[in-house]
Order: sequence, then structure tokens, then C-alpha cells
Amino acid sequence: MKLLLIALLSTLGAVSLALIVRDDPGFVLIGVGDWTIETALSLFVIFLLLAFALAYFALRALLGLWALPSRTRAWNARRRQRAARRGLTLGLLELTQQRWAEAEKRLLRSAPHSDAALLNYLGAARAAQQQGADERRDDYLRRADAAMPTDMPGAGIALDVTRAELHMAAESWQQAAETLAALRERAGKHPYVLALSARVARQLGDWEGLNALLPALRRYKALADDELRTLTTEVRVTRLTALNDGPREQLEAYWLAVPKAERLSQPLLGHYLDLLPDGAIDRGLELIREALKHAWDASLAERYARLRGSNPNQQFHLAESWLNGRETDPGLLLDLGRLALRAQLWGKARSYLDTSVGLRPSAEGYRMLGETLLEIGDADGAARRFREGLALATGAEMPSATVRVLARDSAA
Repeated sequence: MKLLLIALLSTLGAVSLALIVRDDPGFVLIGVGDWTIETALSLFVIFLLLAFALAYFALRALLGLWALPSRTRAWNARRRQRAARRGLTLGLLELTQQRWAEAEKRLLRSAPHSDAALLNYLGAARAAQQQGADERRDDYLRRADAAMPTDMPGAGIALDVTRAELHMAAESWQQAAETLAALRERAGKHPYVLALSARVARQLGDWEGLNALLPALRRYKALADDELRTLTTEVRVTRLTALNDGPREQLEAYWLAVPKAERLSQPLLGHYLDLLPDGAIDRGLELIREALKHAWDASLAERYARLRGSNPNQQFHLAESWLNGRETDPGLLLDLGRLALRAQLWGKARSYLDTSVGLRPSAEGYRMLGETLLEIGDADGAARRFREGLALATGAEMPSATVRVLARDSAA
């Protein structure tokens, strides 16, 4: 299109000039000393145009020759950059294929001319790490630090994250912890940095450090919910165990500092109950009742029934309210039978235990039912329940002679 426009304009100019000189060709007279040159105006114009064109192209050629070295250097630089990009791509591909030596060589070879030298050196450091070359790895990390772009703040985080990951891969946990501690001062909200910090602290057994990390891990969603819940429980349990060796006040202060939702859930509440002194059983029972108001937990209900409170009768009646809607729960019926037996409510105990073993036979249920029957004077029934419990526990029938001895001893 551009050439066509130039051709049209040139044709138009030539036609216009021809029309002008047809009626009045004119002439040009040039005198220089004794020399005189006379020519037609049209020829003189054509000569001027040719002279201008010749001077223009000559000047262009001279400028091109002058710029040739710099253009050559620029062309070579572009060629090297293209080769460097290709080398980076191939080196990263070799990293994914675990061809560590080839990846290291290729990434290093292309690094000097790469516009992403940071990535080259980070990749080379990973390759050296996999080959057990710690000195080369550290050298590449230093080169990566020197090649870090000043206009990319995130590049420094990437470098330190890589450094921490390489220390972790080499099981240099203390070095990894130091790197991550310095990194958290600059990127304390970075989820991946927090996740790595938690992993390293756990590996080092730094439970106080993990305890301090928990709020940030939760706030910035650095871990999946299940993983965070498991880690939180592990930290709490470990801290409670450690504090149990010191003054009781410290343990209680830590326990009250734990969020209420955690205090009322398993397995943390169960572990705290294990650490309760004998004189604080009633407080444990109260905690279980409060927890079961928020969410039903069969293991906590069983724990409640096994704890021996100061008022067995009250303990039983409070637990009996849990039966509403759970009338056919054999585990809860067994718990209520245990509590009724301890409160010496023989009728209640017999009813609940009988129903429980009818729904789900258990050796423990038969044993408690036998004890209840002995208390109310039914020795034969007790012997039968003991035999059924023993058979269930051992998988074998109890000899009849043993049953008669049990019945005679019970009657006596």
C-alpha cells in the first residue's frame, strides 16, 4: 500500500511537470567565471532530484557503516539472550526429569547471558543439592543473591525460601530455622514461609516457637484446616505435658489461655483430664458436661462414666439426661449402667446394662450386670452373666462345674 501511494504521487508529479513545461519549458543559466551552463528547467529539476536522492542514500550508507559495530553487538546480545532463554528452559526441564548433572551444567552455561540469571542460579543450586555438593550449592546461592534484580522485591523472598528448602532437604534444620526466622521479619504474612517455619520448628521440637506461630498460621491460612487442627492439638498436648512437671498454676494459666473451642474438644480435653489431680475430678466432670452441651462425643461420655466424682448419685442423674434421643445407644446405656452401679441404684443399673448387652454384647457389660445381680441376690443370674461375659472375652464356653462354683460362692 505504501509503495502504491508513492508510485501514484510520483506519476502525478511527473504529469504535472510535463504539463507545465509543455507550454513554457523555460531555461536555467548558470555562470561560473568564464564558464556558462544553460539547460532546460525541466532537466535541471530532474538533475536536482537525482542529486538529492544520491546524497540521501550516500548519507544513509555512511550512517549505516558508522552504526554497524553497535548493531552487530546488539545482534550478538539478542542471539545470546535467545540462547540463554533456551538454556534456562532446557535446564529447568532437566531438573524436572532429575537429571541433576546435566541441569547444573546447562543452567550455569546460560546464566551469564540470561535476563533471568536468578532462576539459573537457583536451579543450579537445587541440582547441586541433589548431588550432595553443598559447597557448590552455597556458591550458586551467593551468585543468585548477587544477580537478584533490585526492582523485584519478591525475588529476595524466593531466594531465601529456596535456601531454606535446600537446608531442609539436607536436614540442616537449624540453618533452615535461622533462614526462615530472618525471612519472617520481611515476609511475616507469607503463608508458605509460615508453613515451612512450622515444619522446621516441629522437626526441631521447638514447641514454644510453634505455639507462637499458631495465630499467624491460622490468620493467614498457611495450612489446610485438618493439618492445622492436628498441629494445634499436638502443640497444646506437648505444652501441657511439659508444664505438668512444674507448678500447677503455670499449667492452669496455659490451659485458660487456650481458646474455649479447643478446650472443649477431643483429644485436648481428654489429655487435660489425664493431668488432673485426684482432688480436681469434679472440675473435670464439669468440663465434660460443658463440652457435651456443645457437641456430642461418645468417648467423652465414657470418660465421664469412668471418672469417680464426689457425688455418684448426682453424677448419674446428670448423665441420664443425655439419653434423650439416644435410647438405643449401647455405649451410652453401658455408661449409665456403670454410673448407676457406682451410685448403688441397682434397678437402674440392671435395666440399662441389660438393654446395653442386648443391643451390643460386651464382656464388660456382662461383668457389671453380673455384679449388679449379685447385689440384688440373684446368684444364678449373676453366674450366667459372668459365664456369658467370659465366653465372649475368650471365645469359649465356660465349663458347667465352674458355673456351679460361682453360683455357690455367690449364694454364700
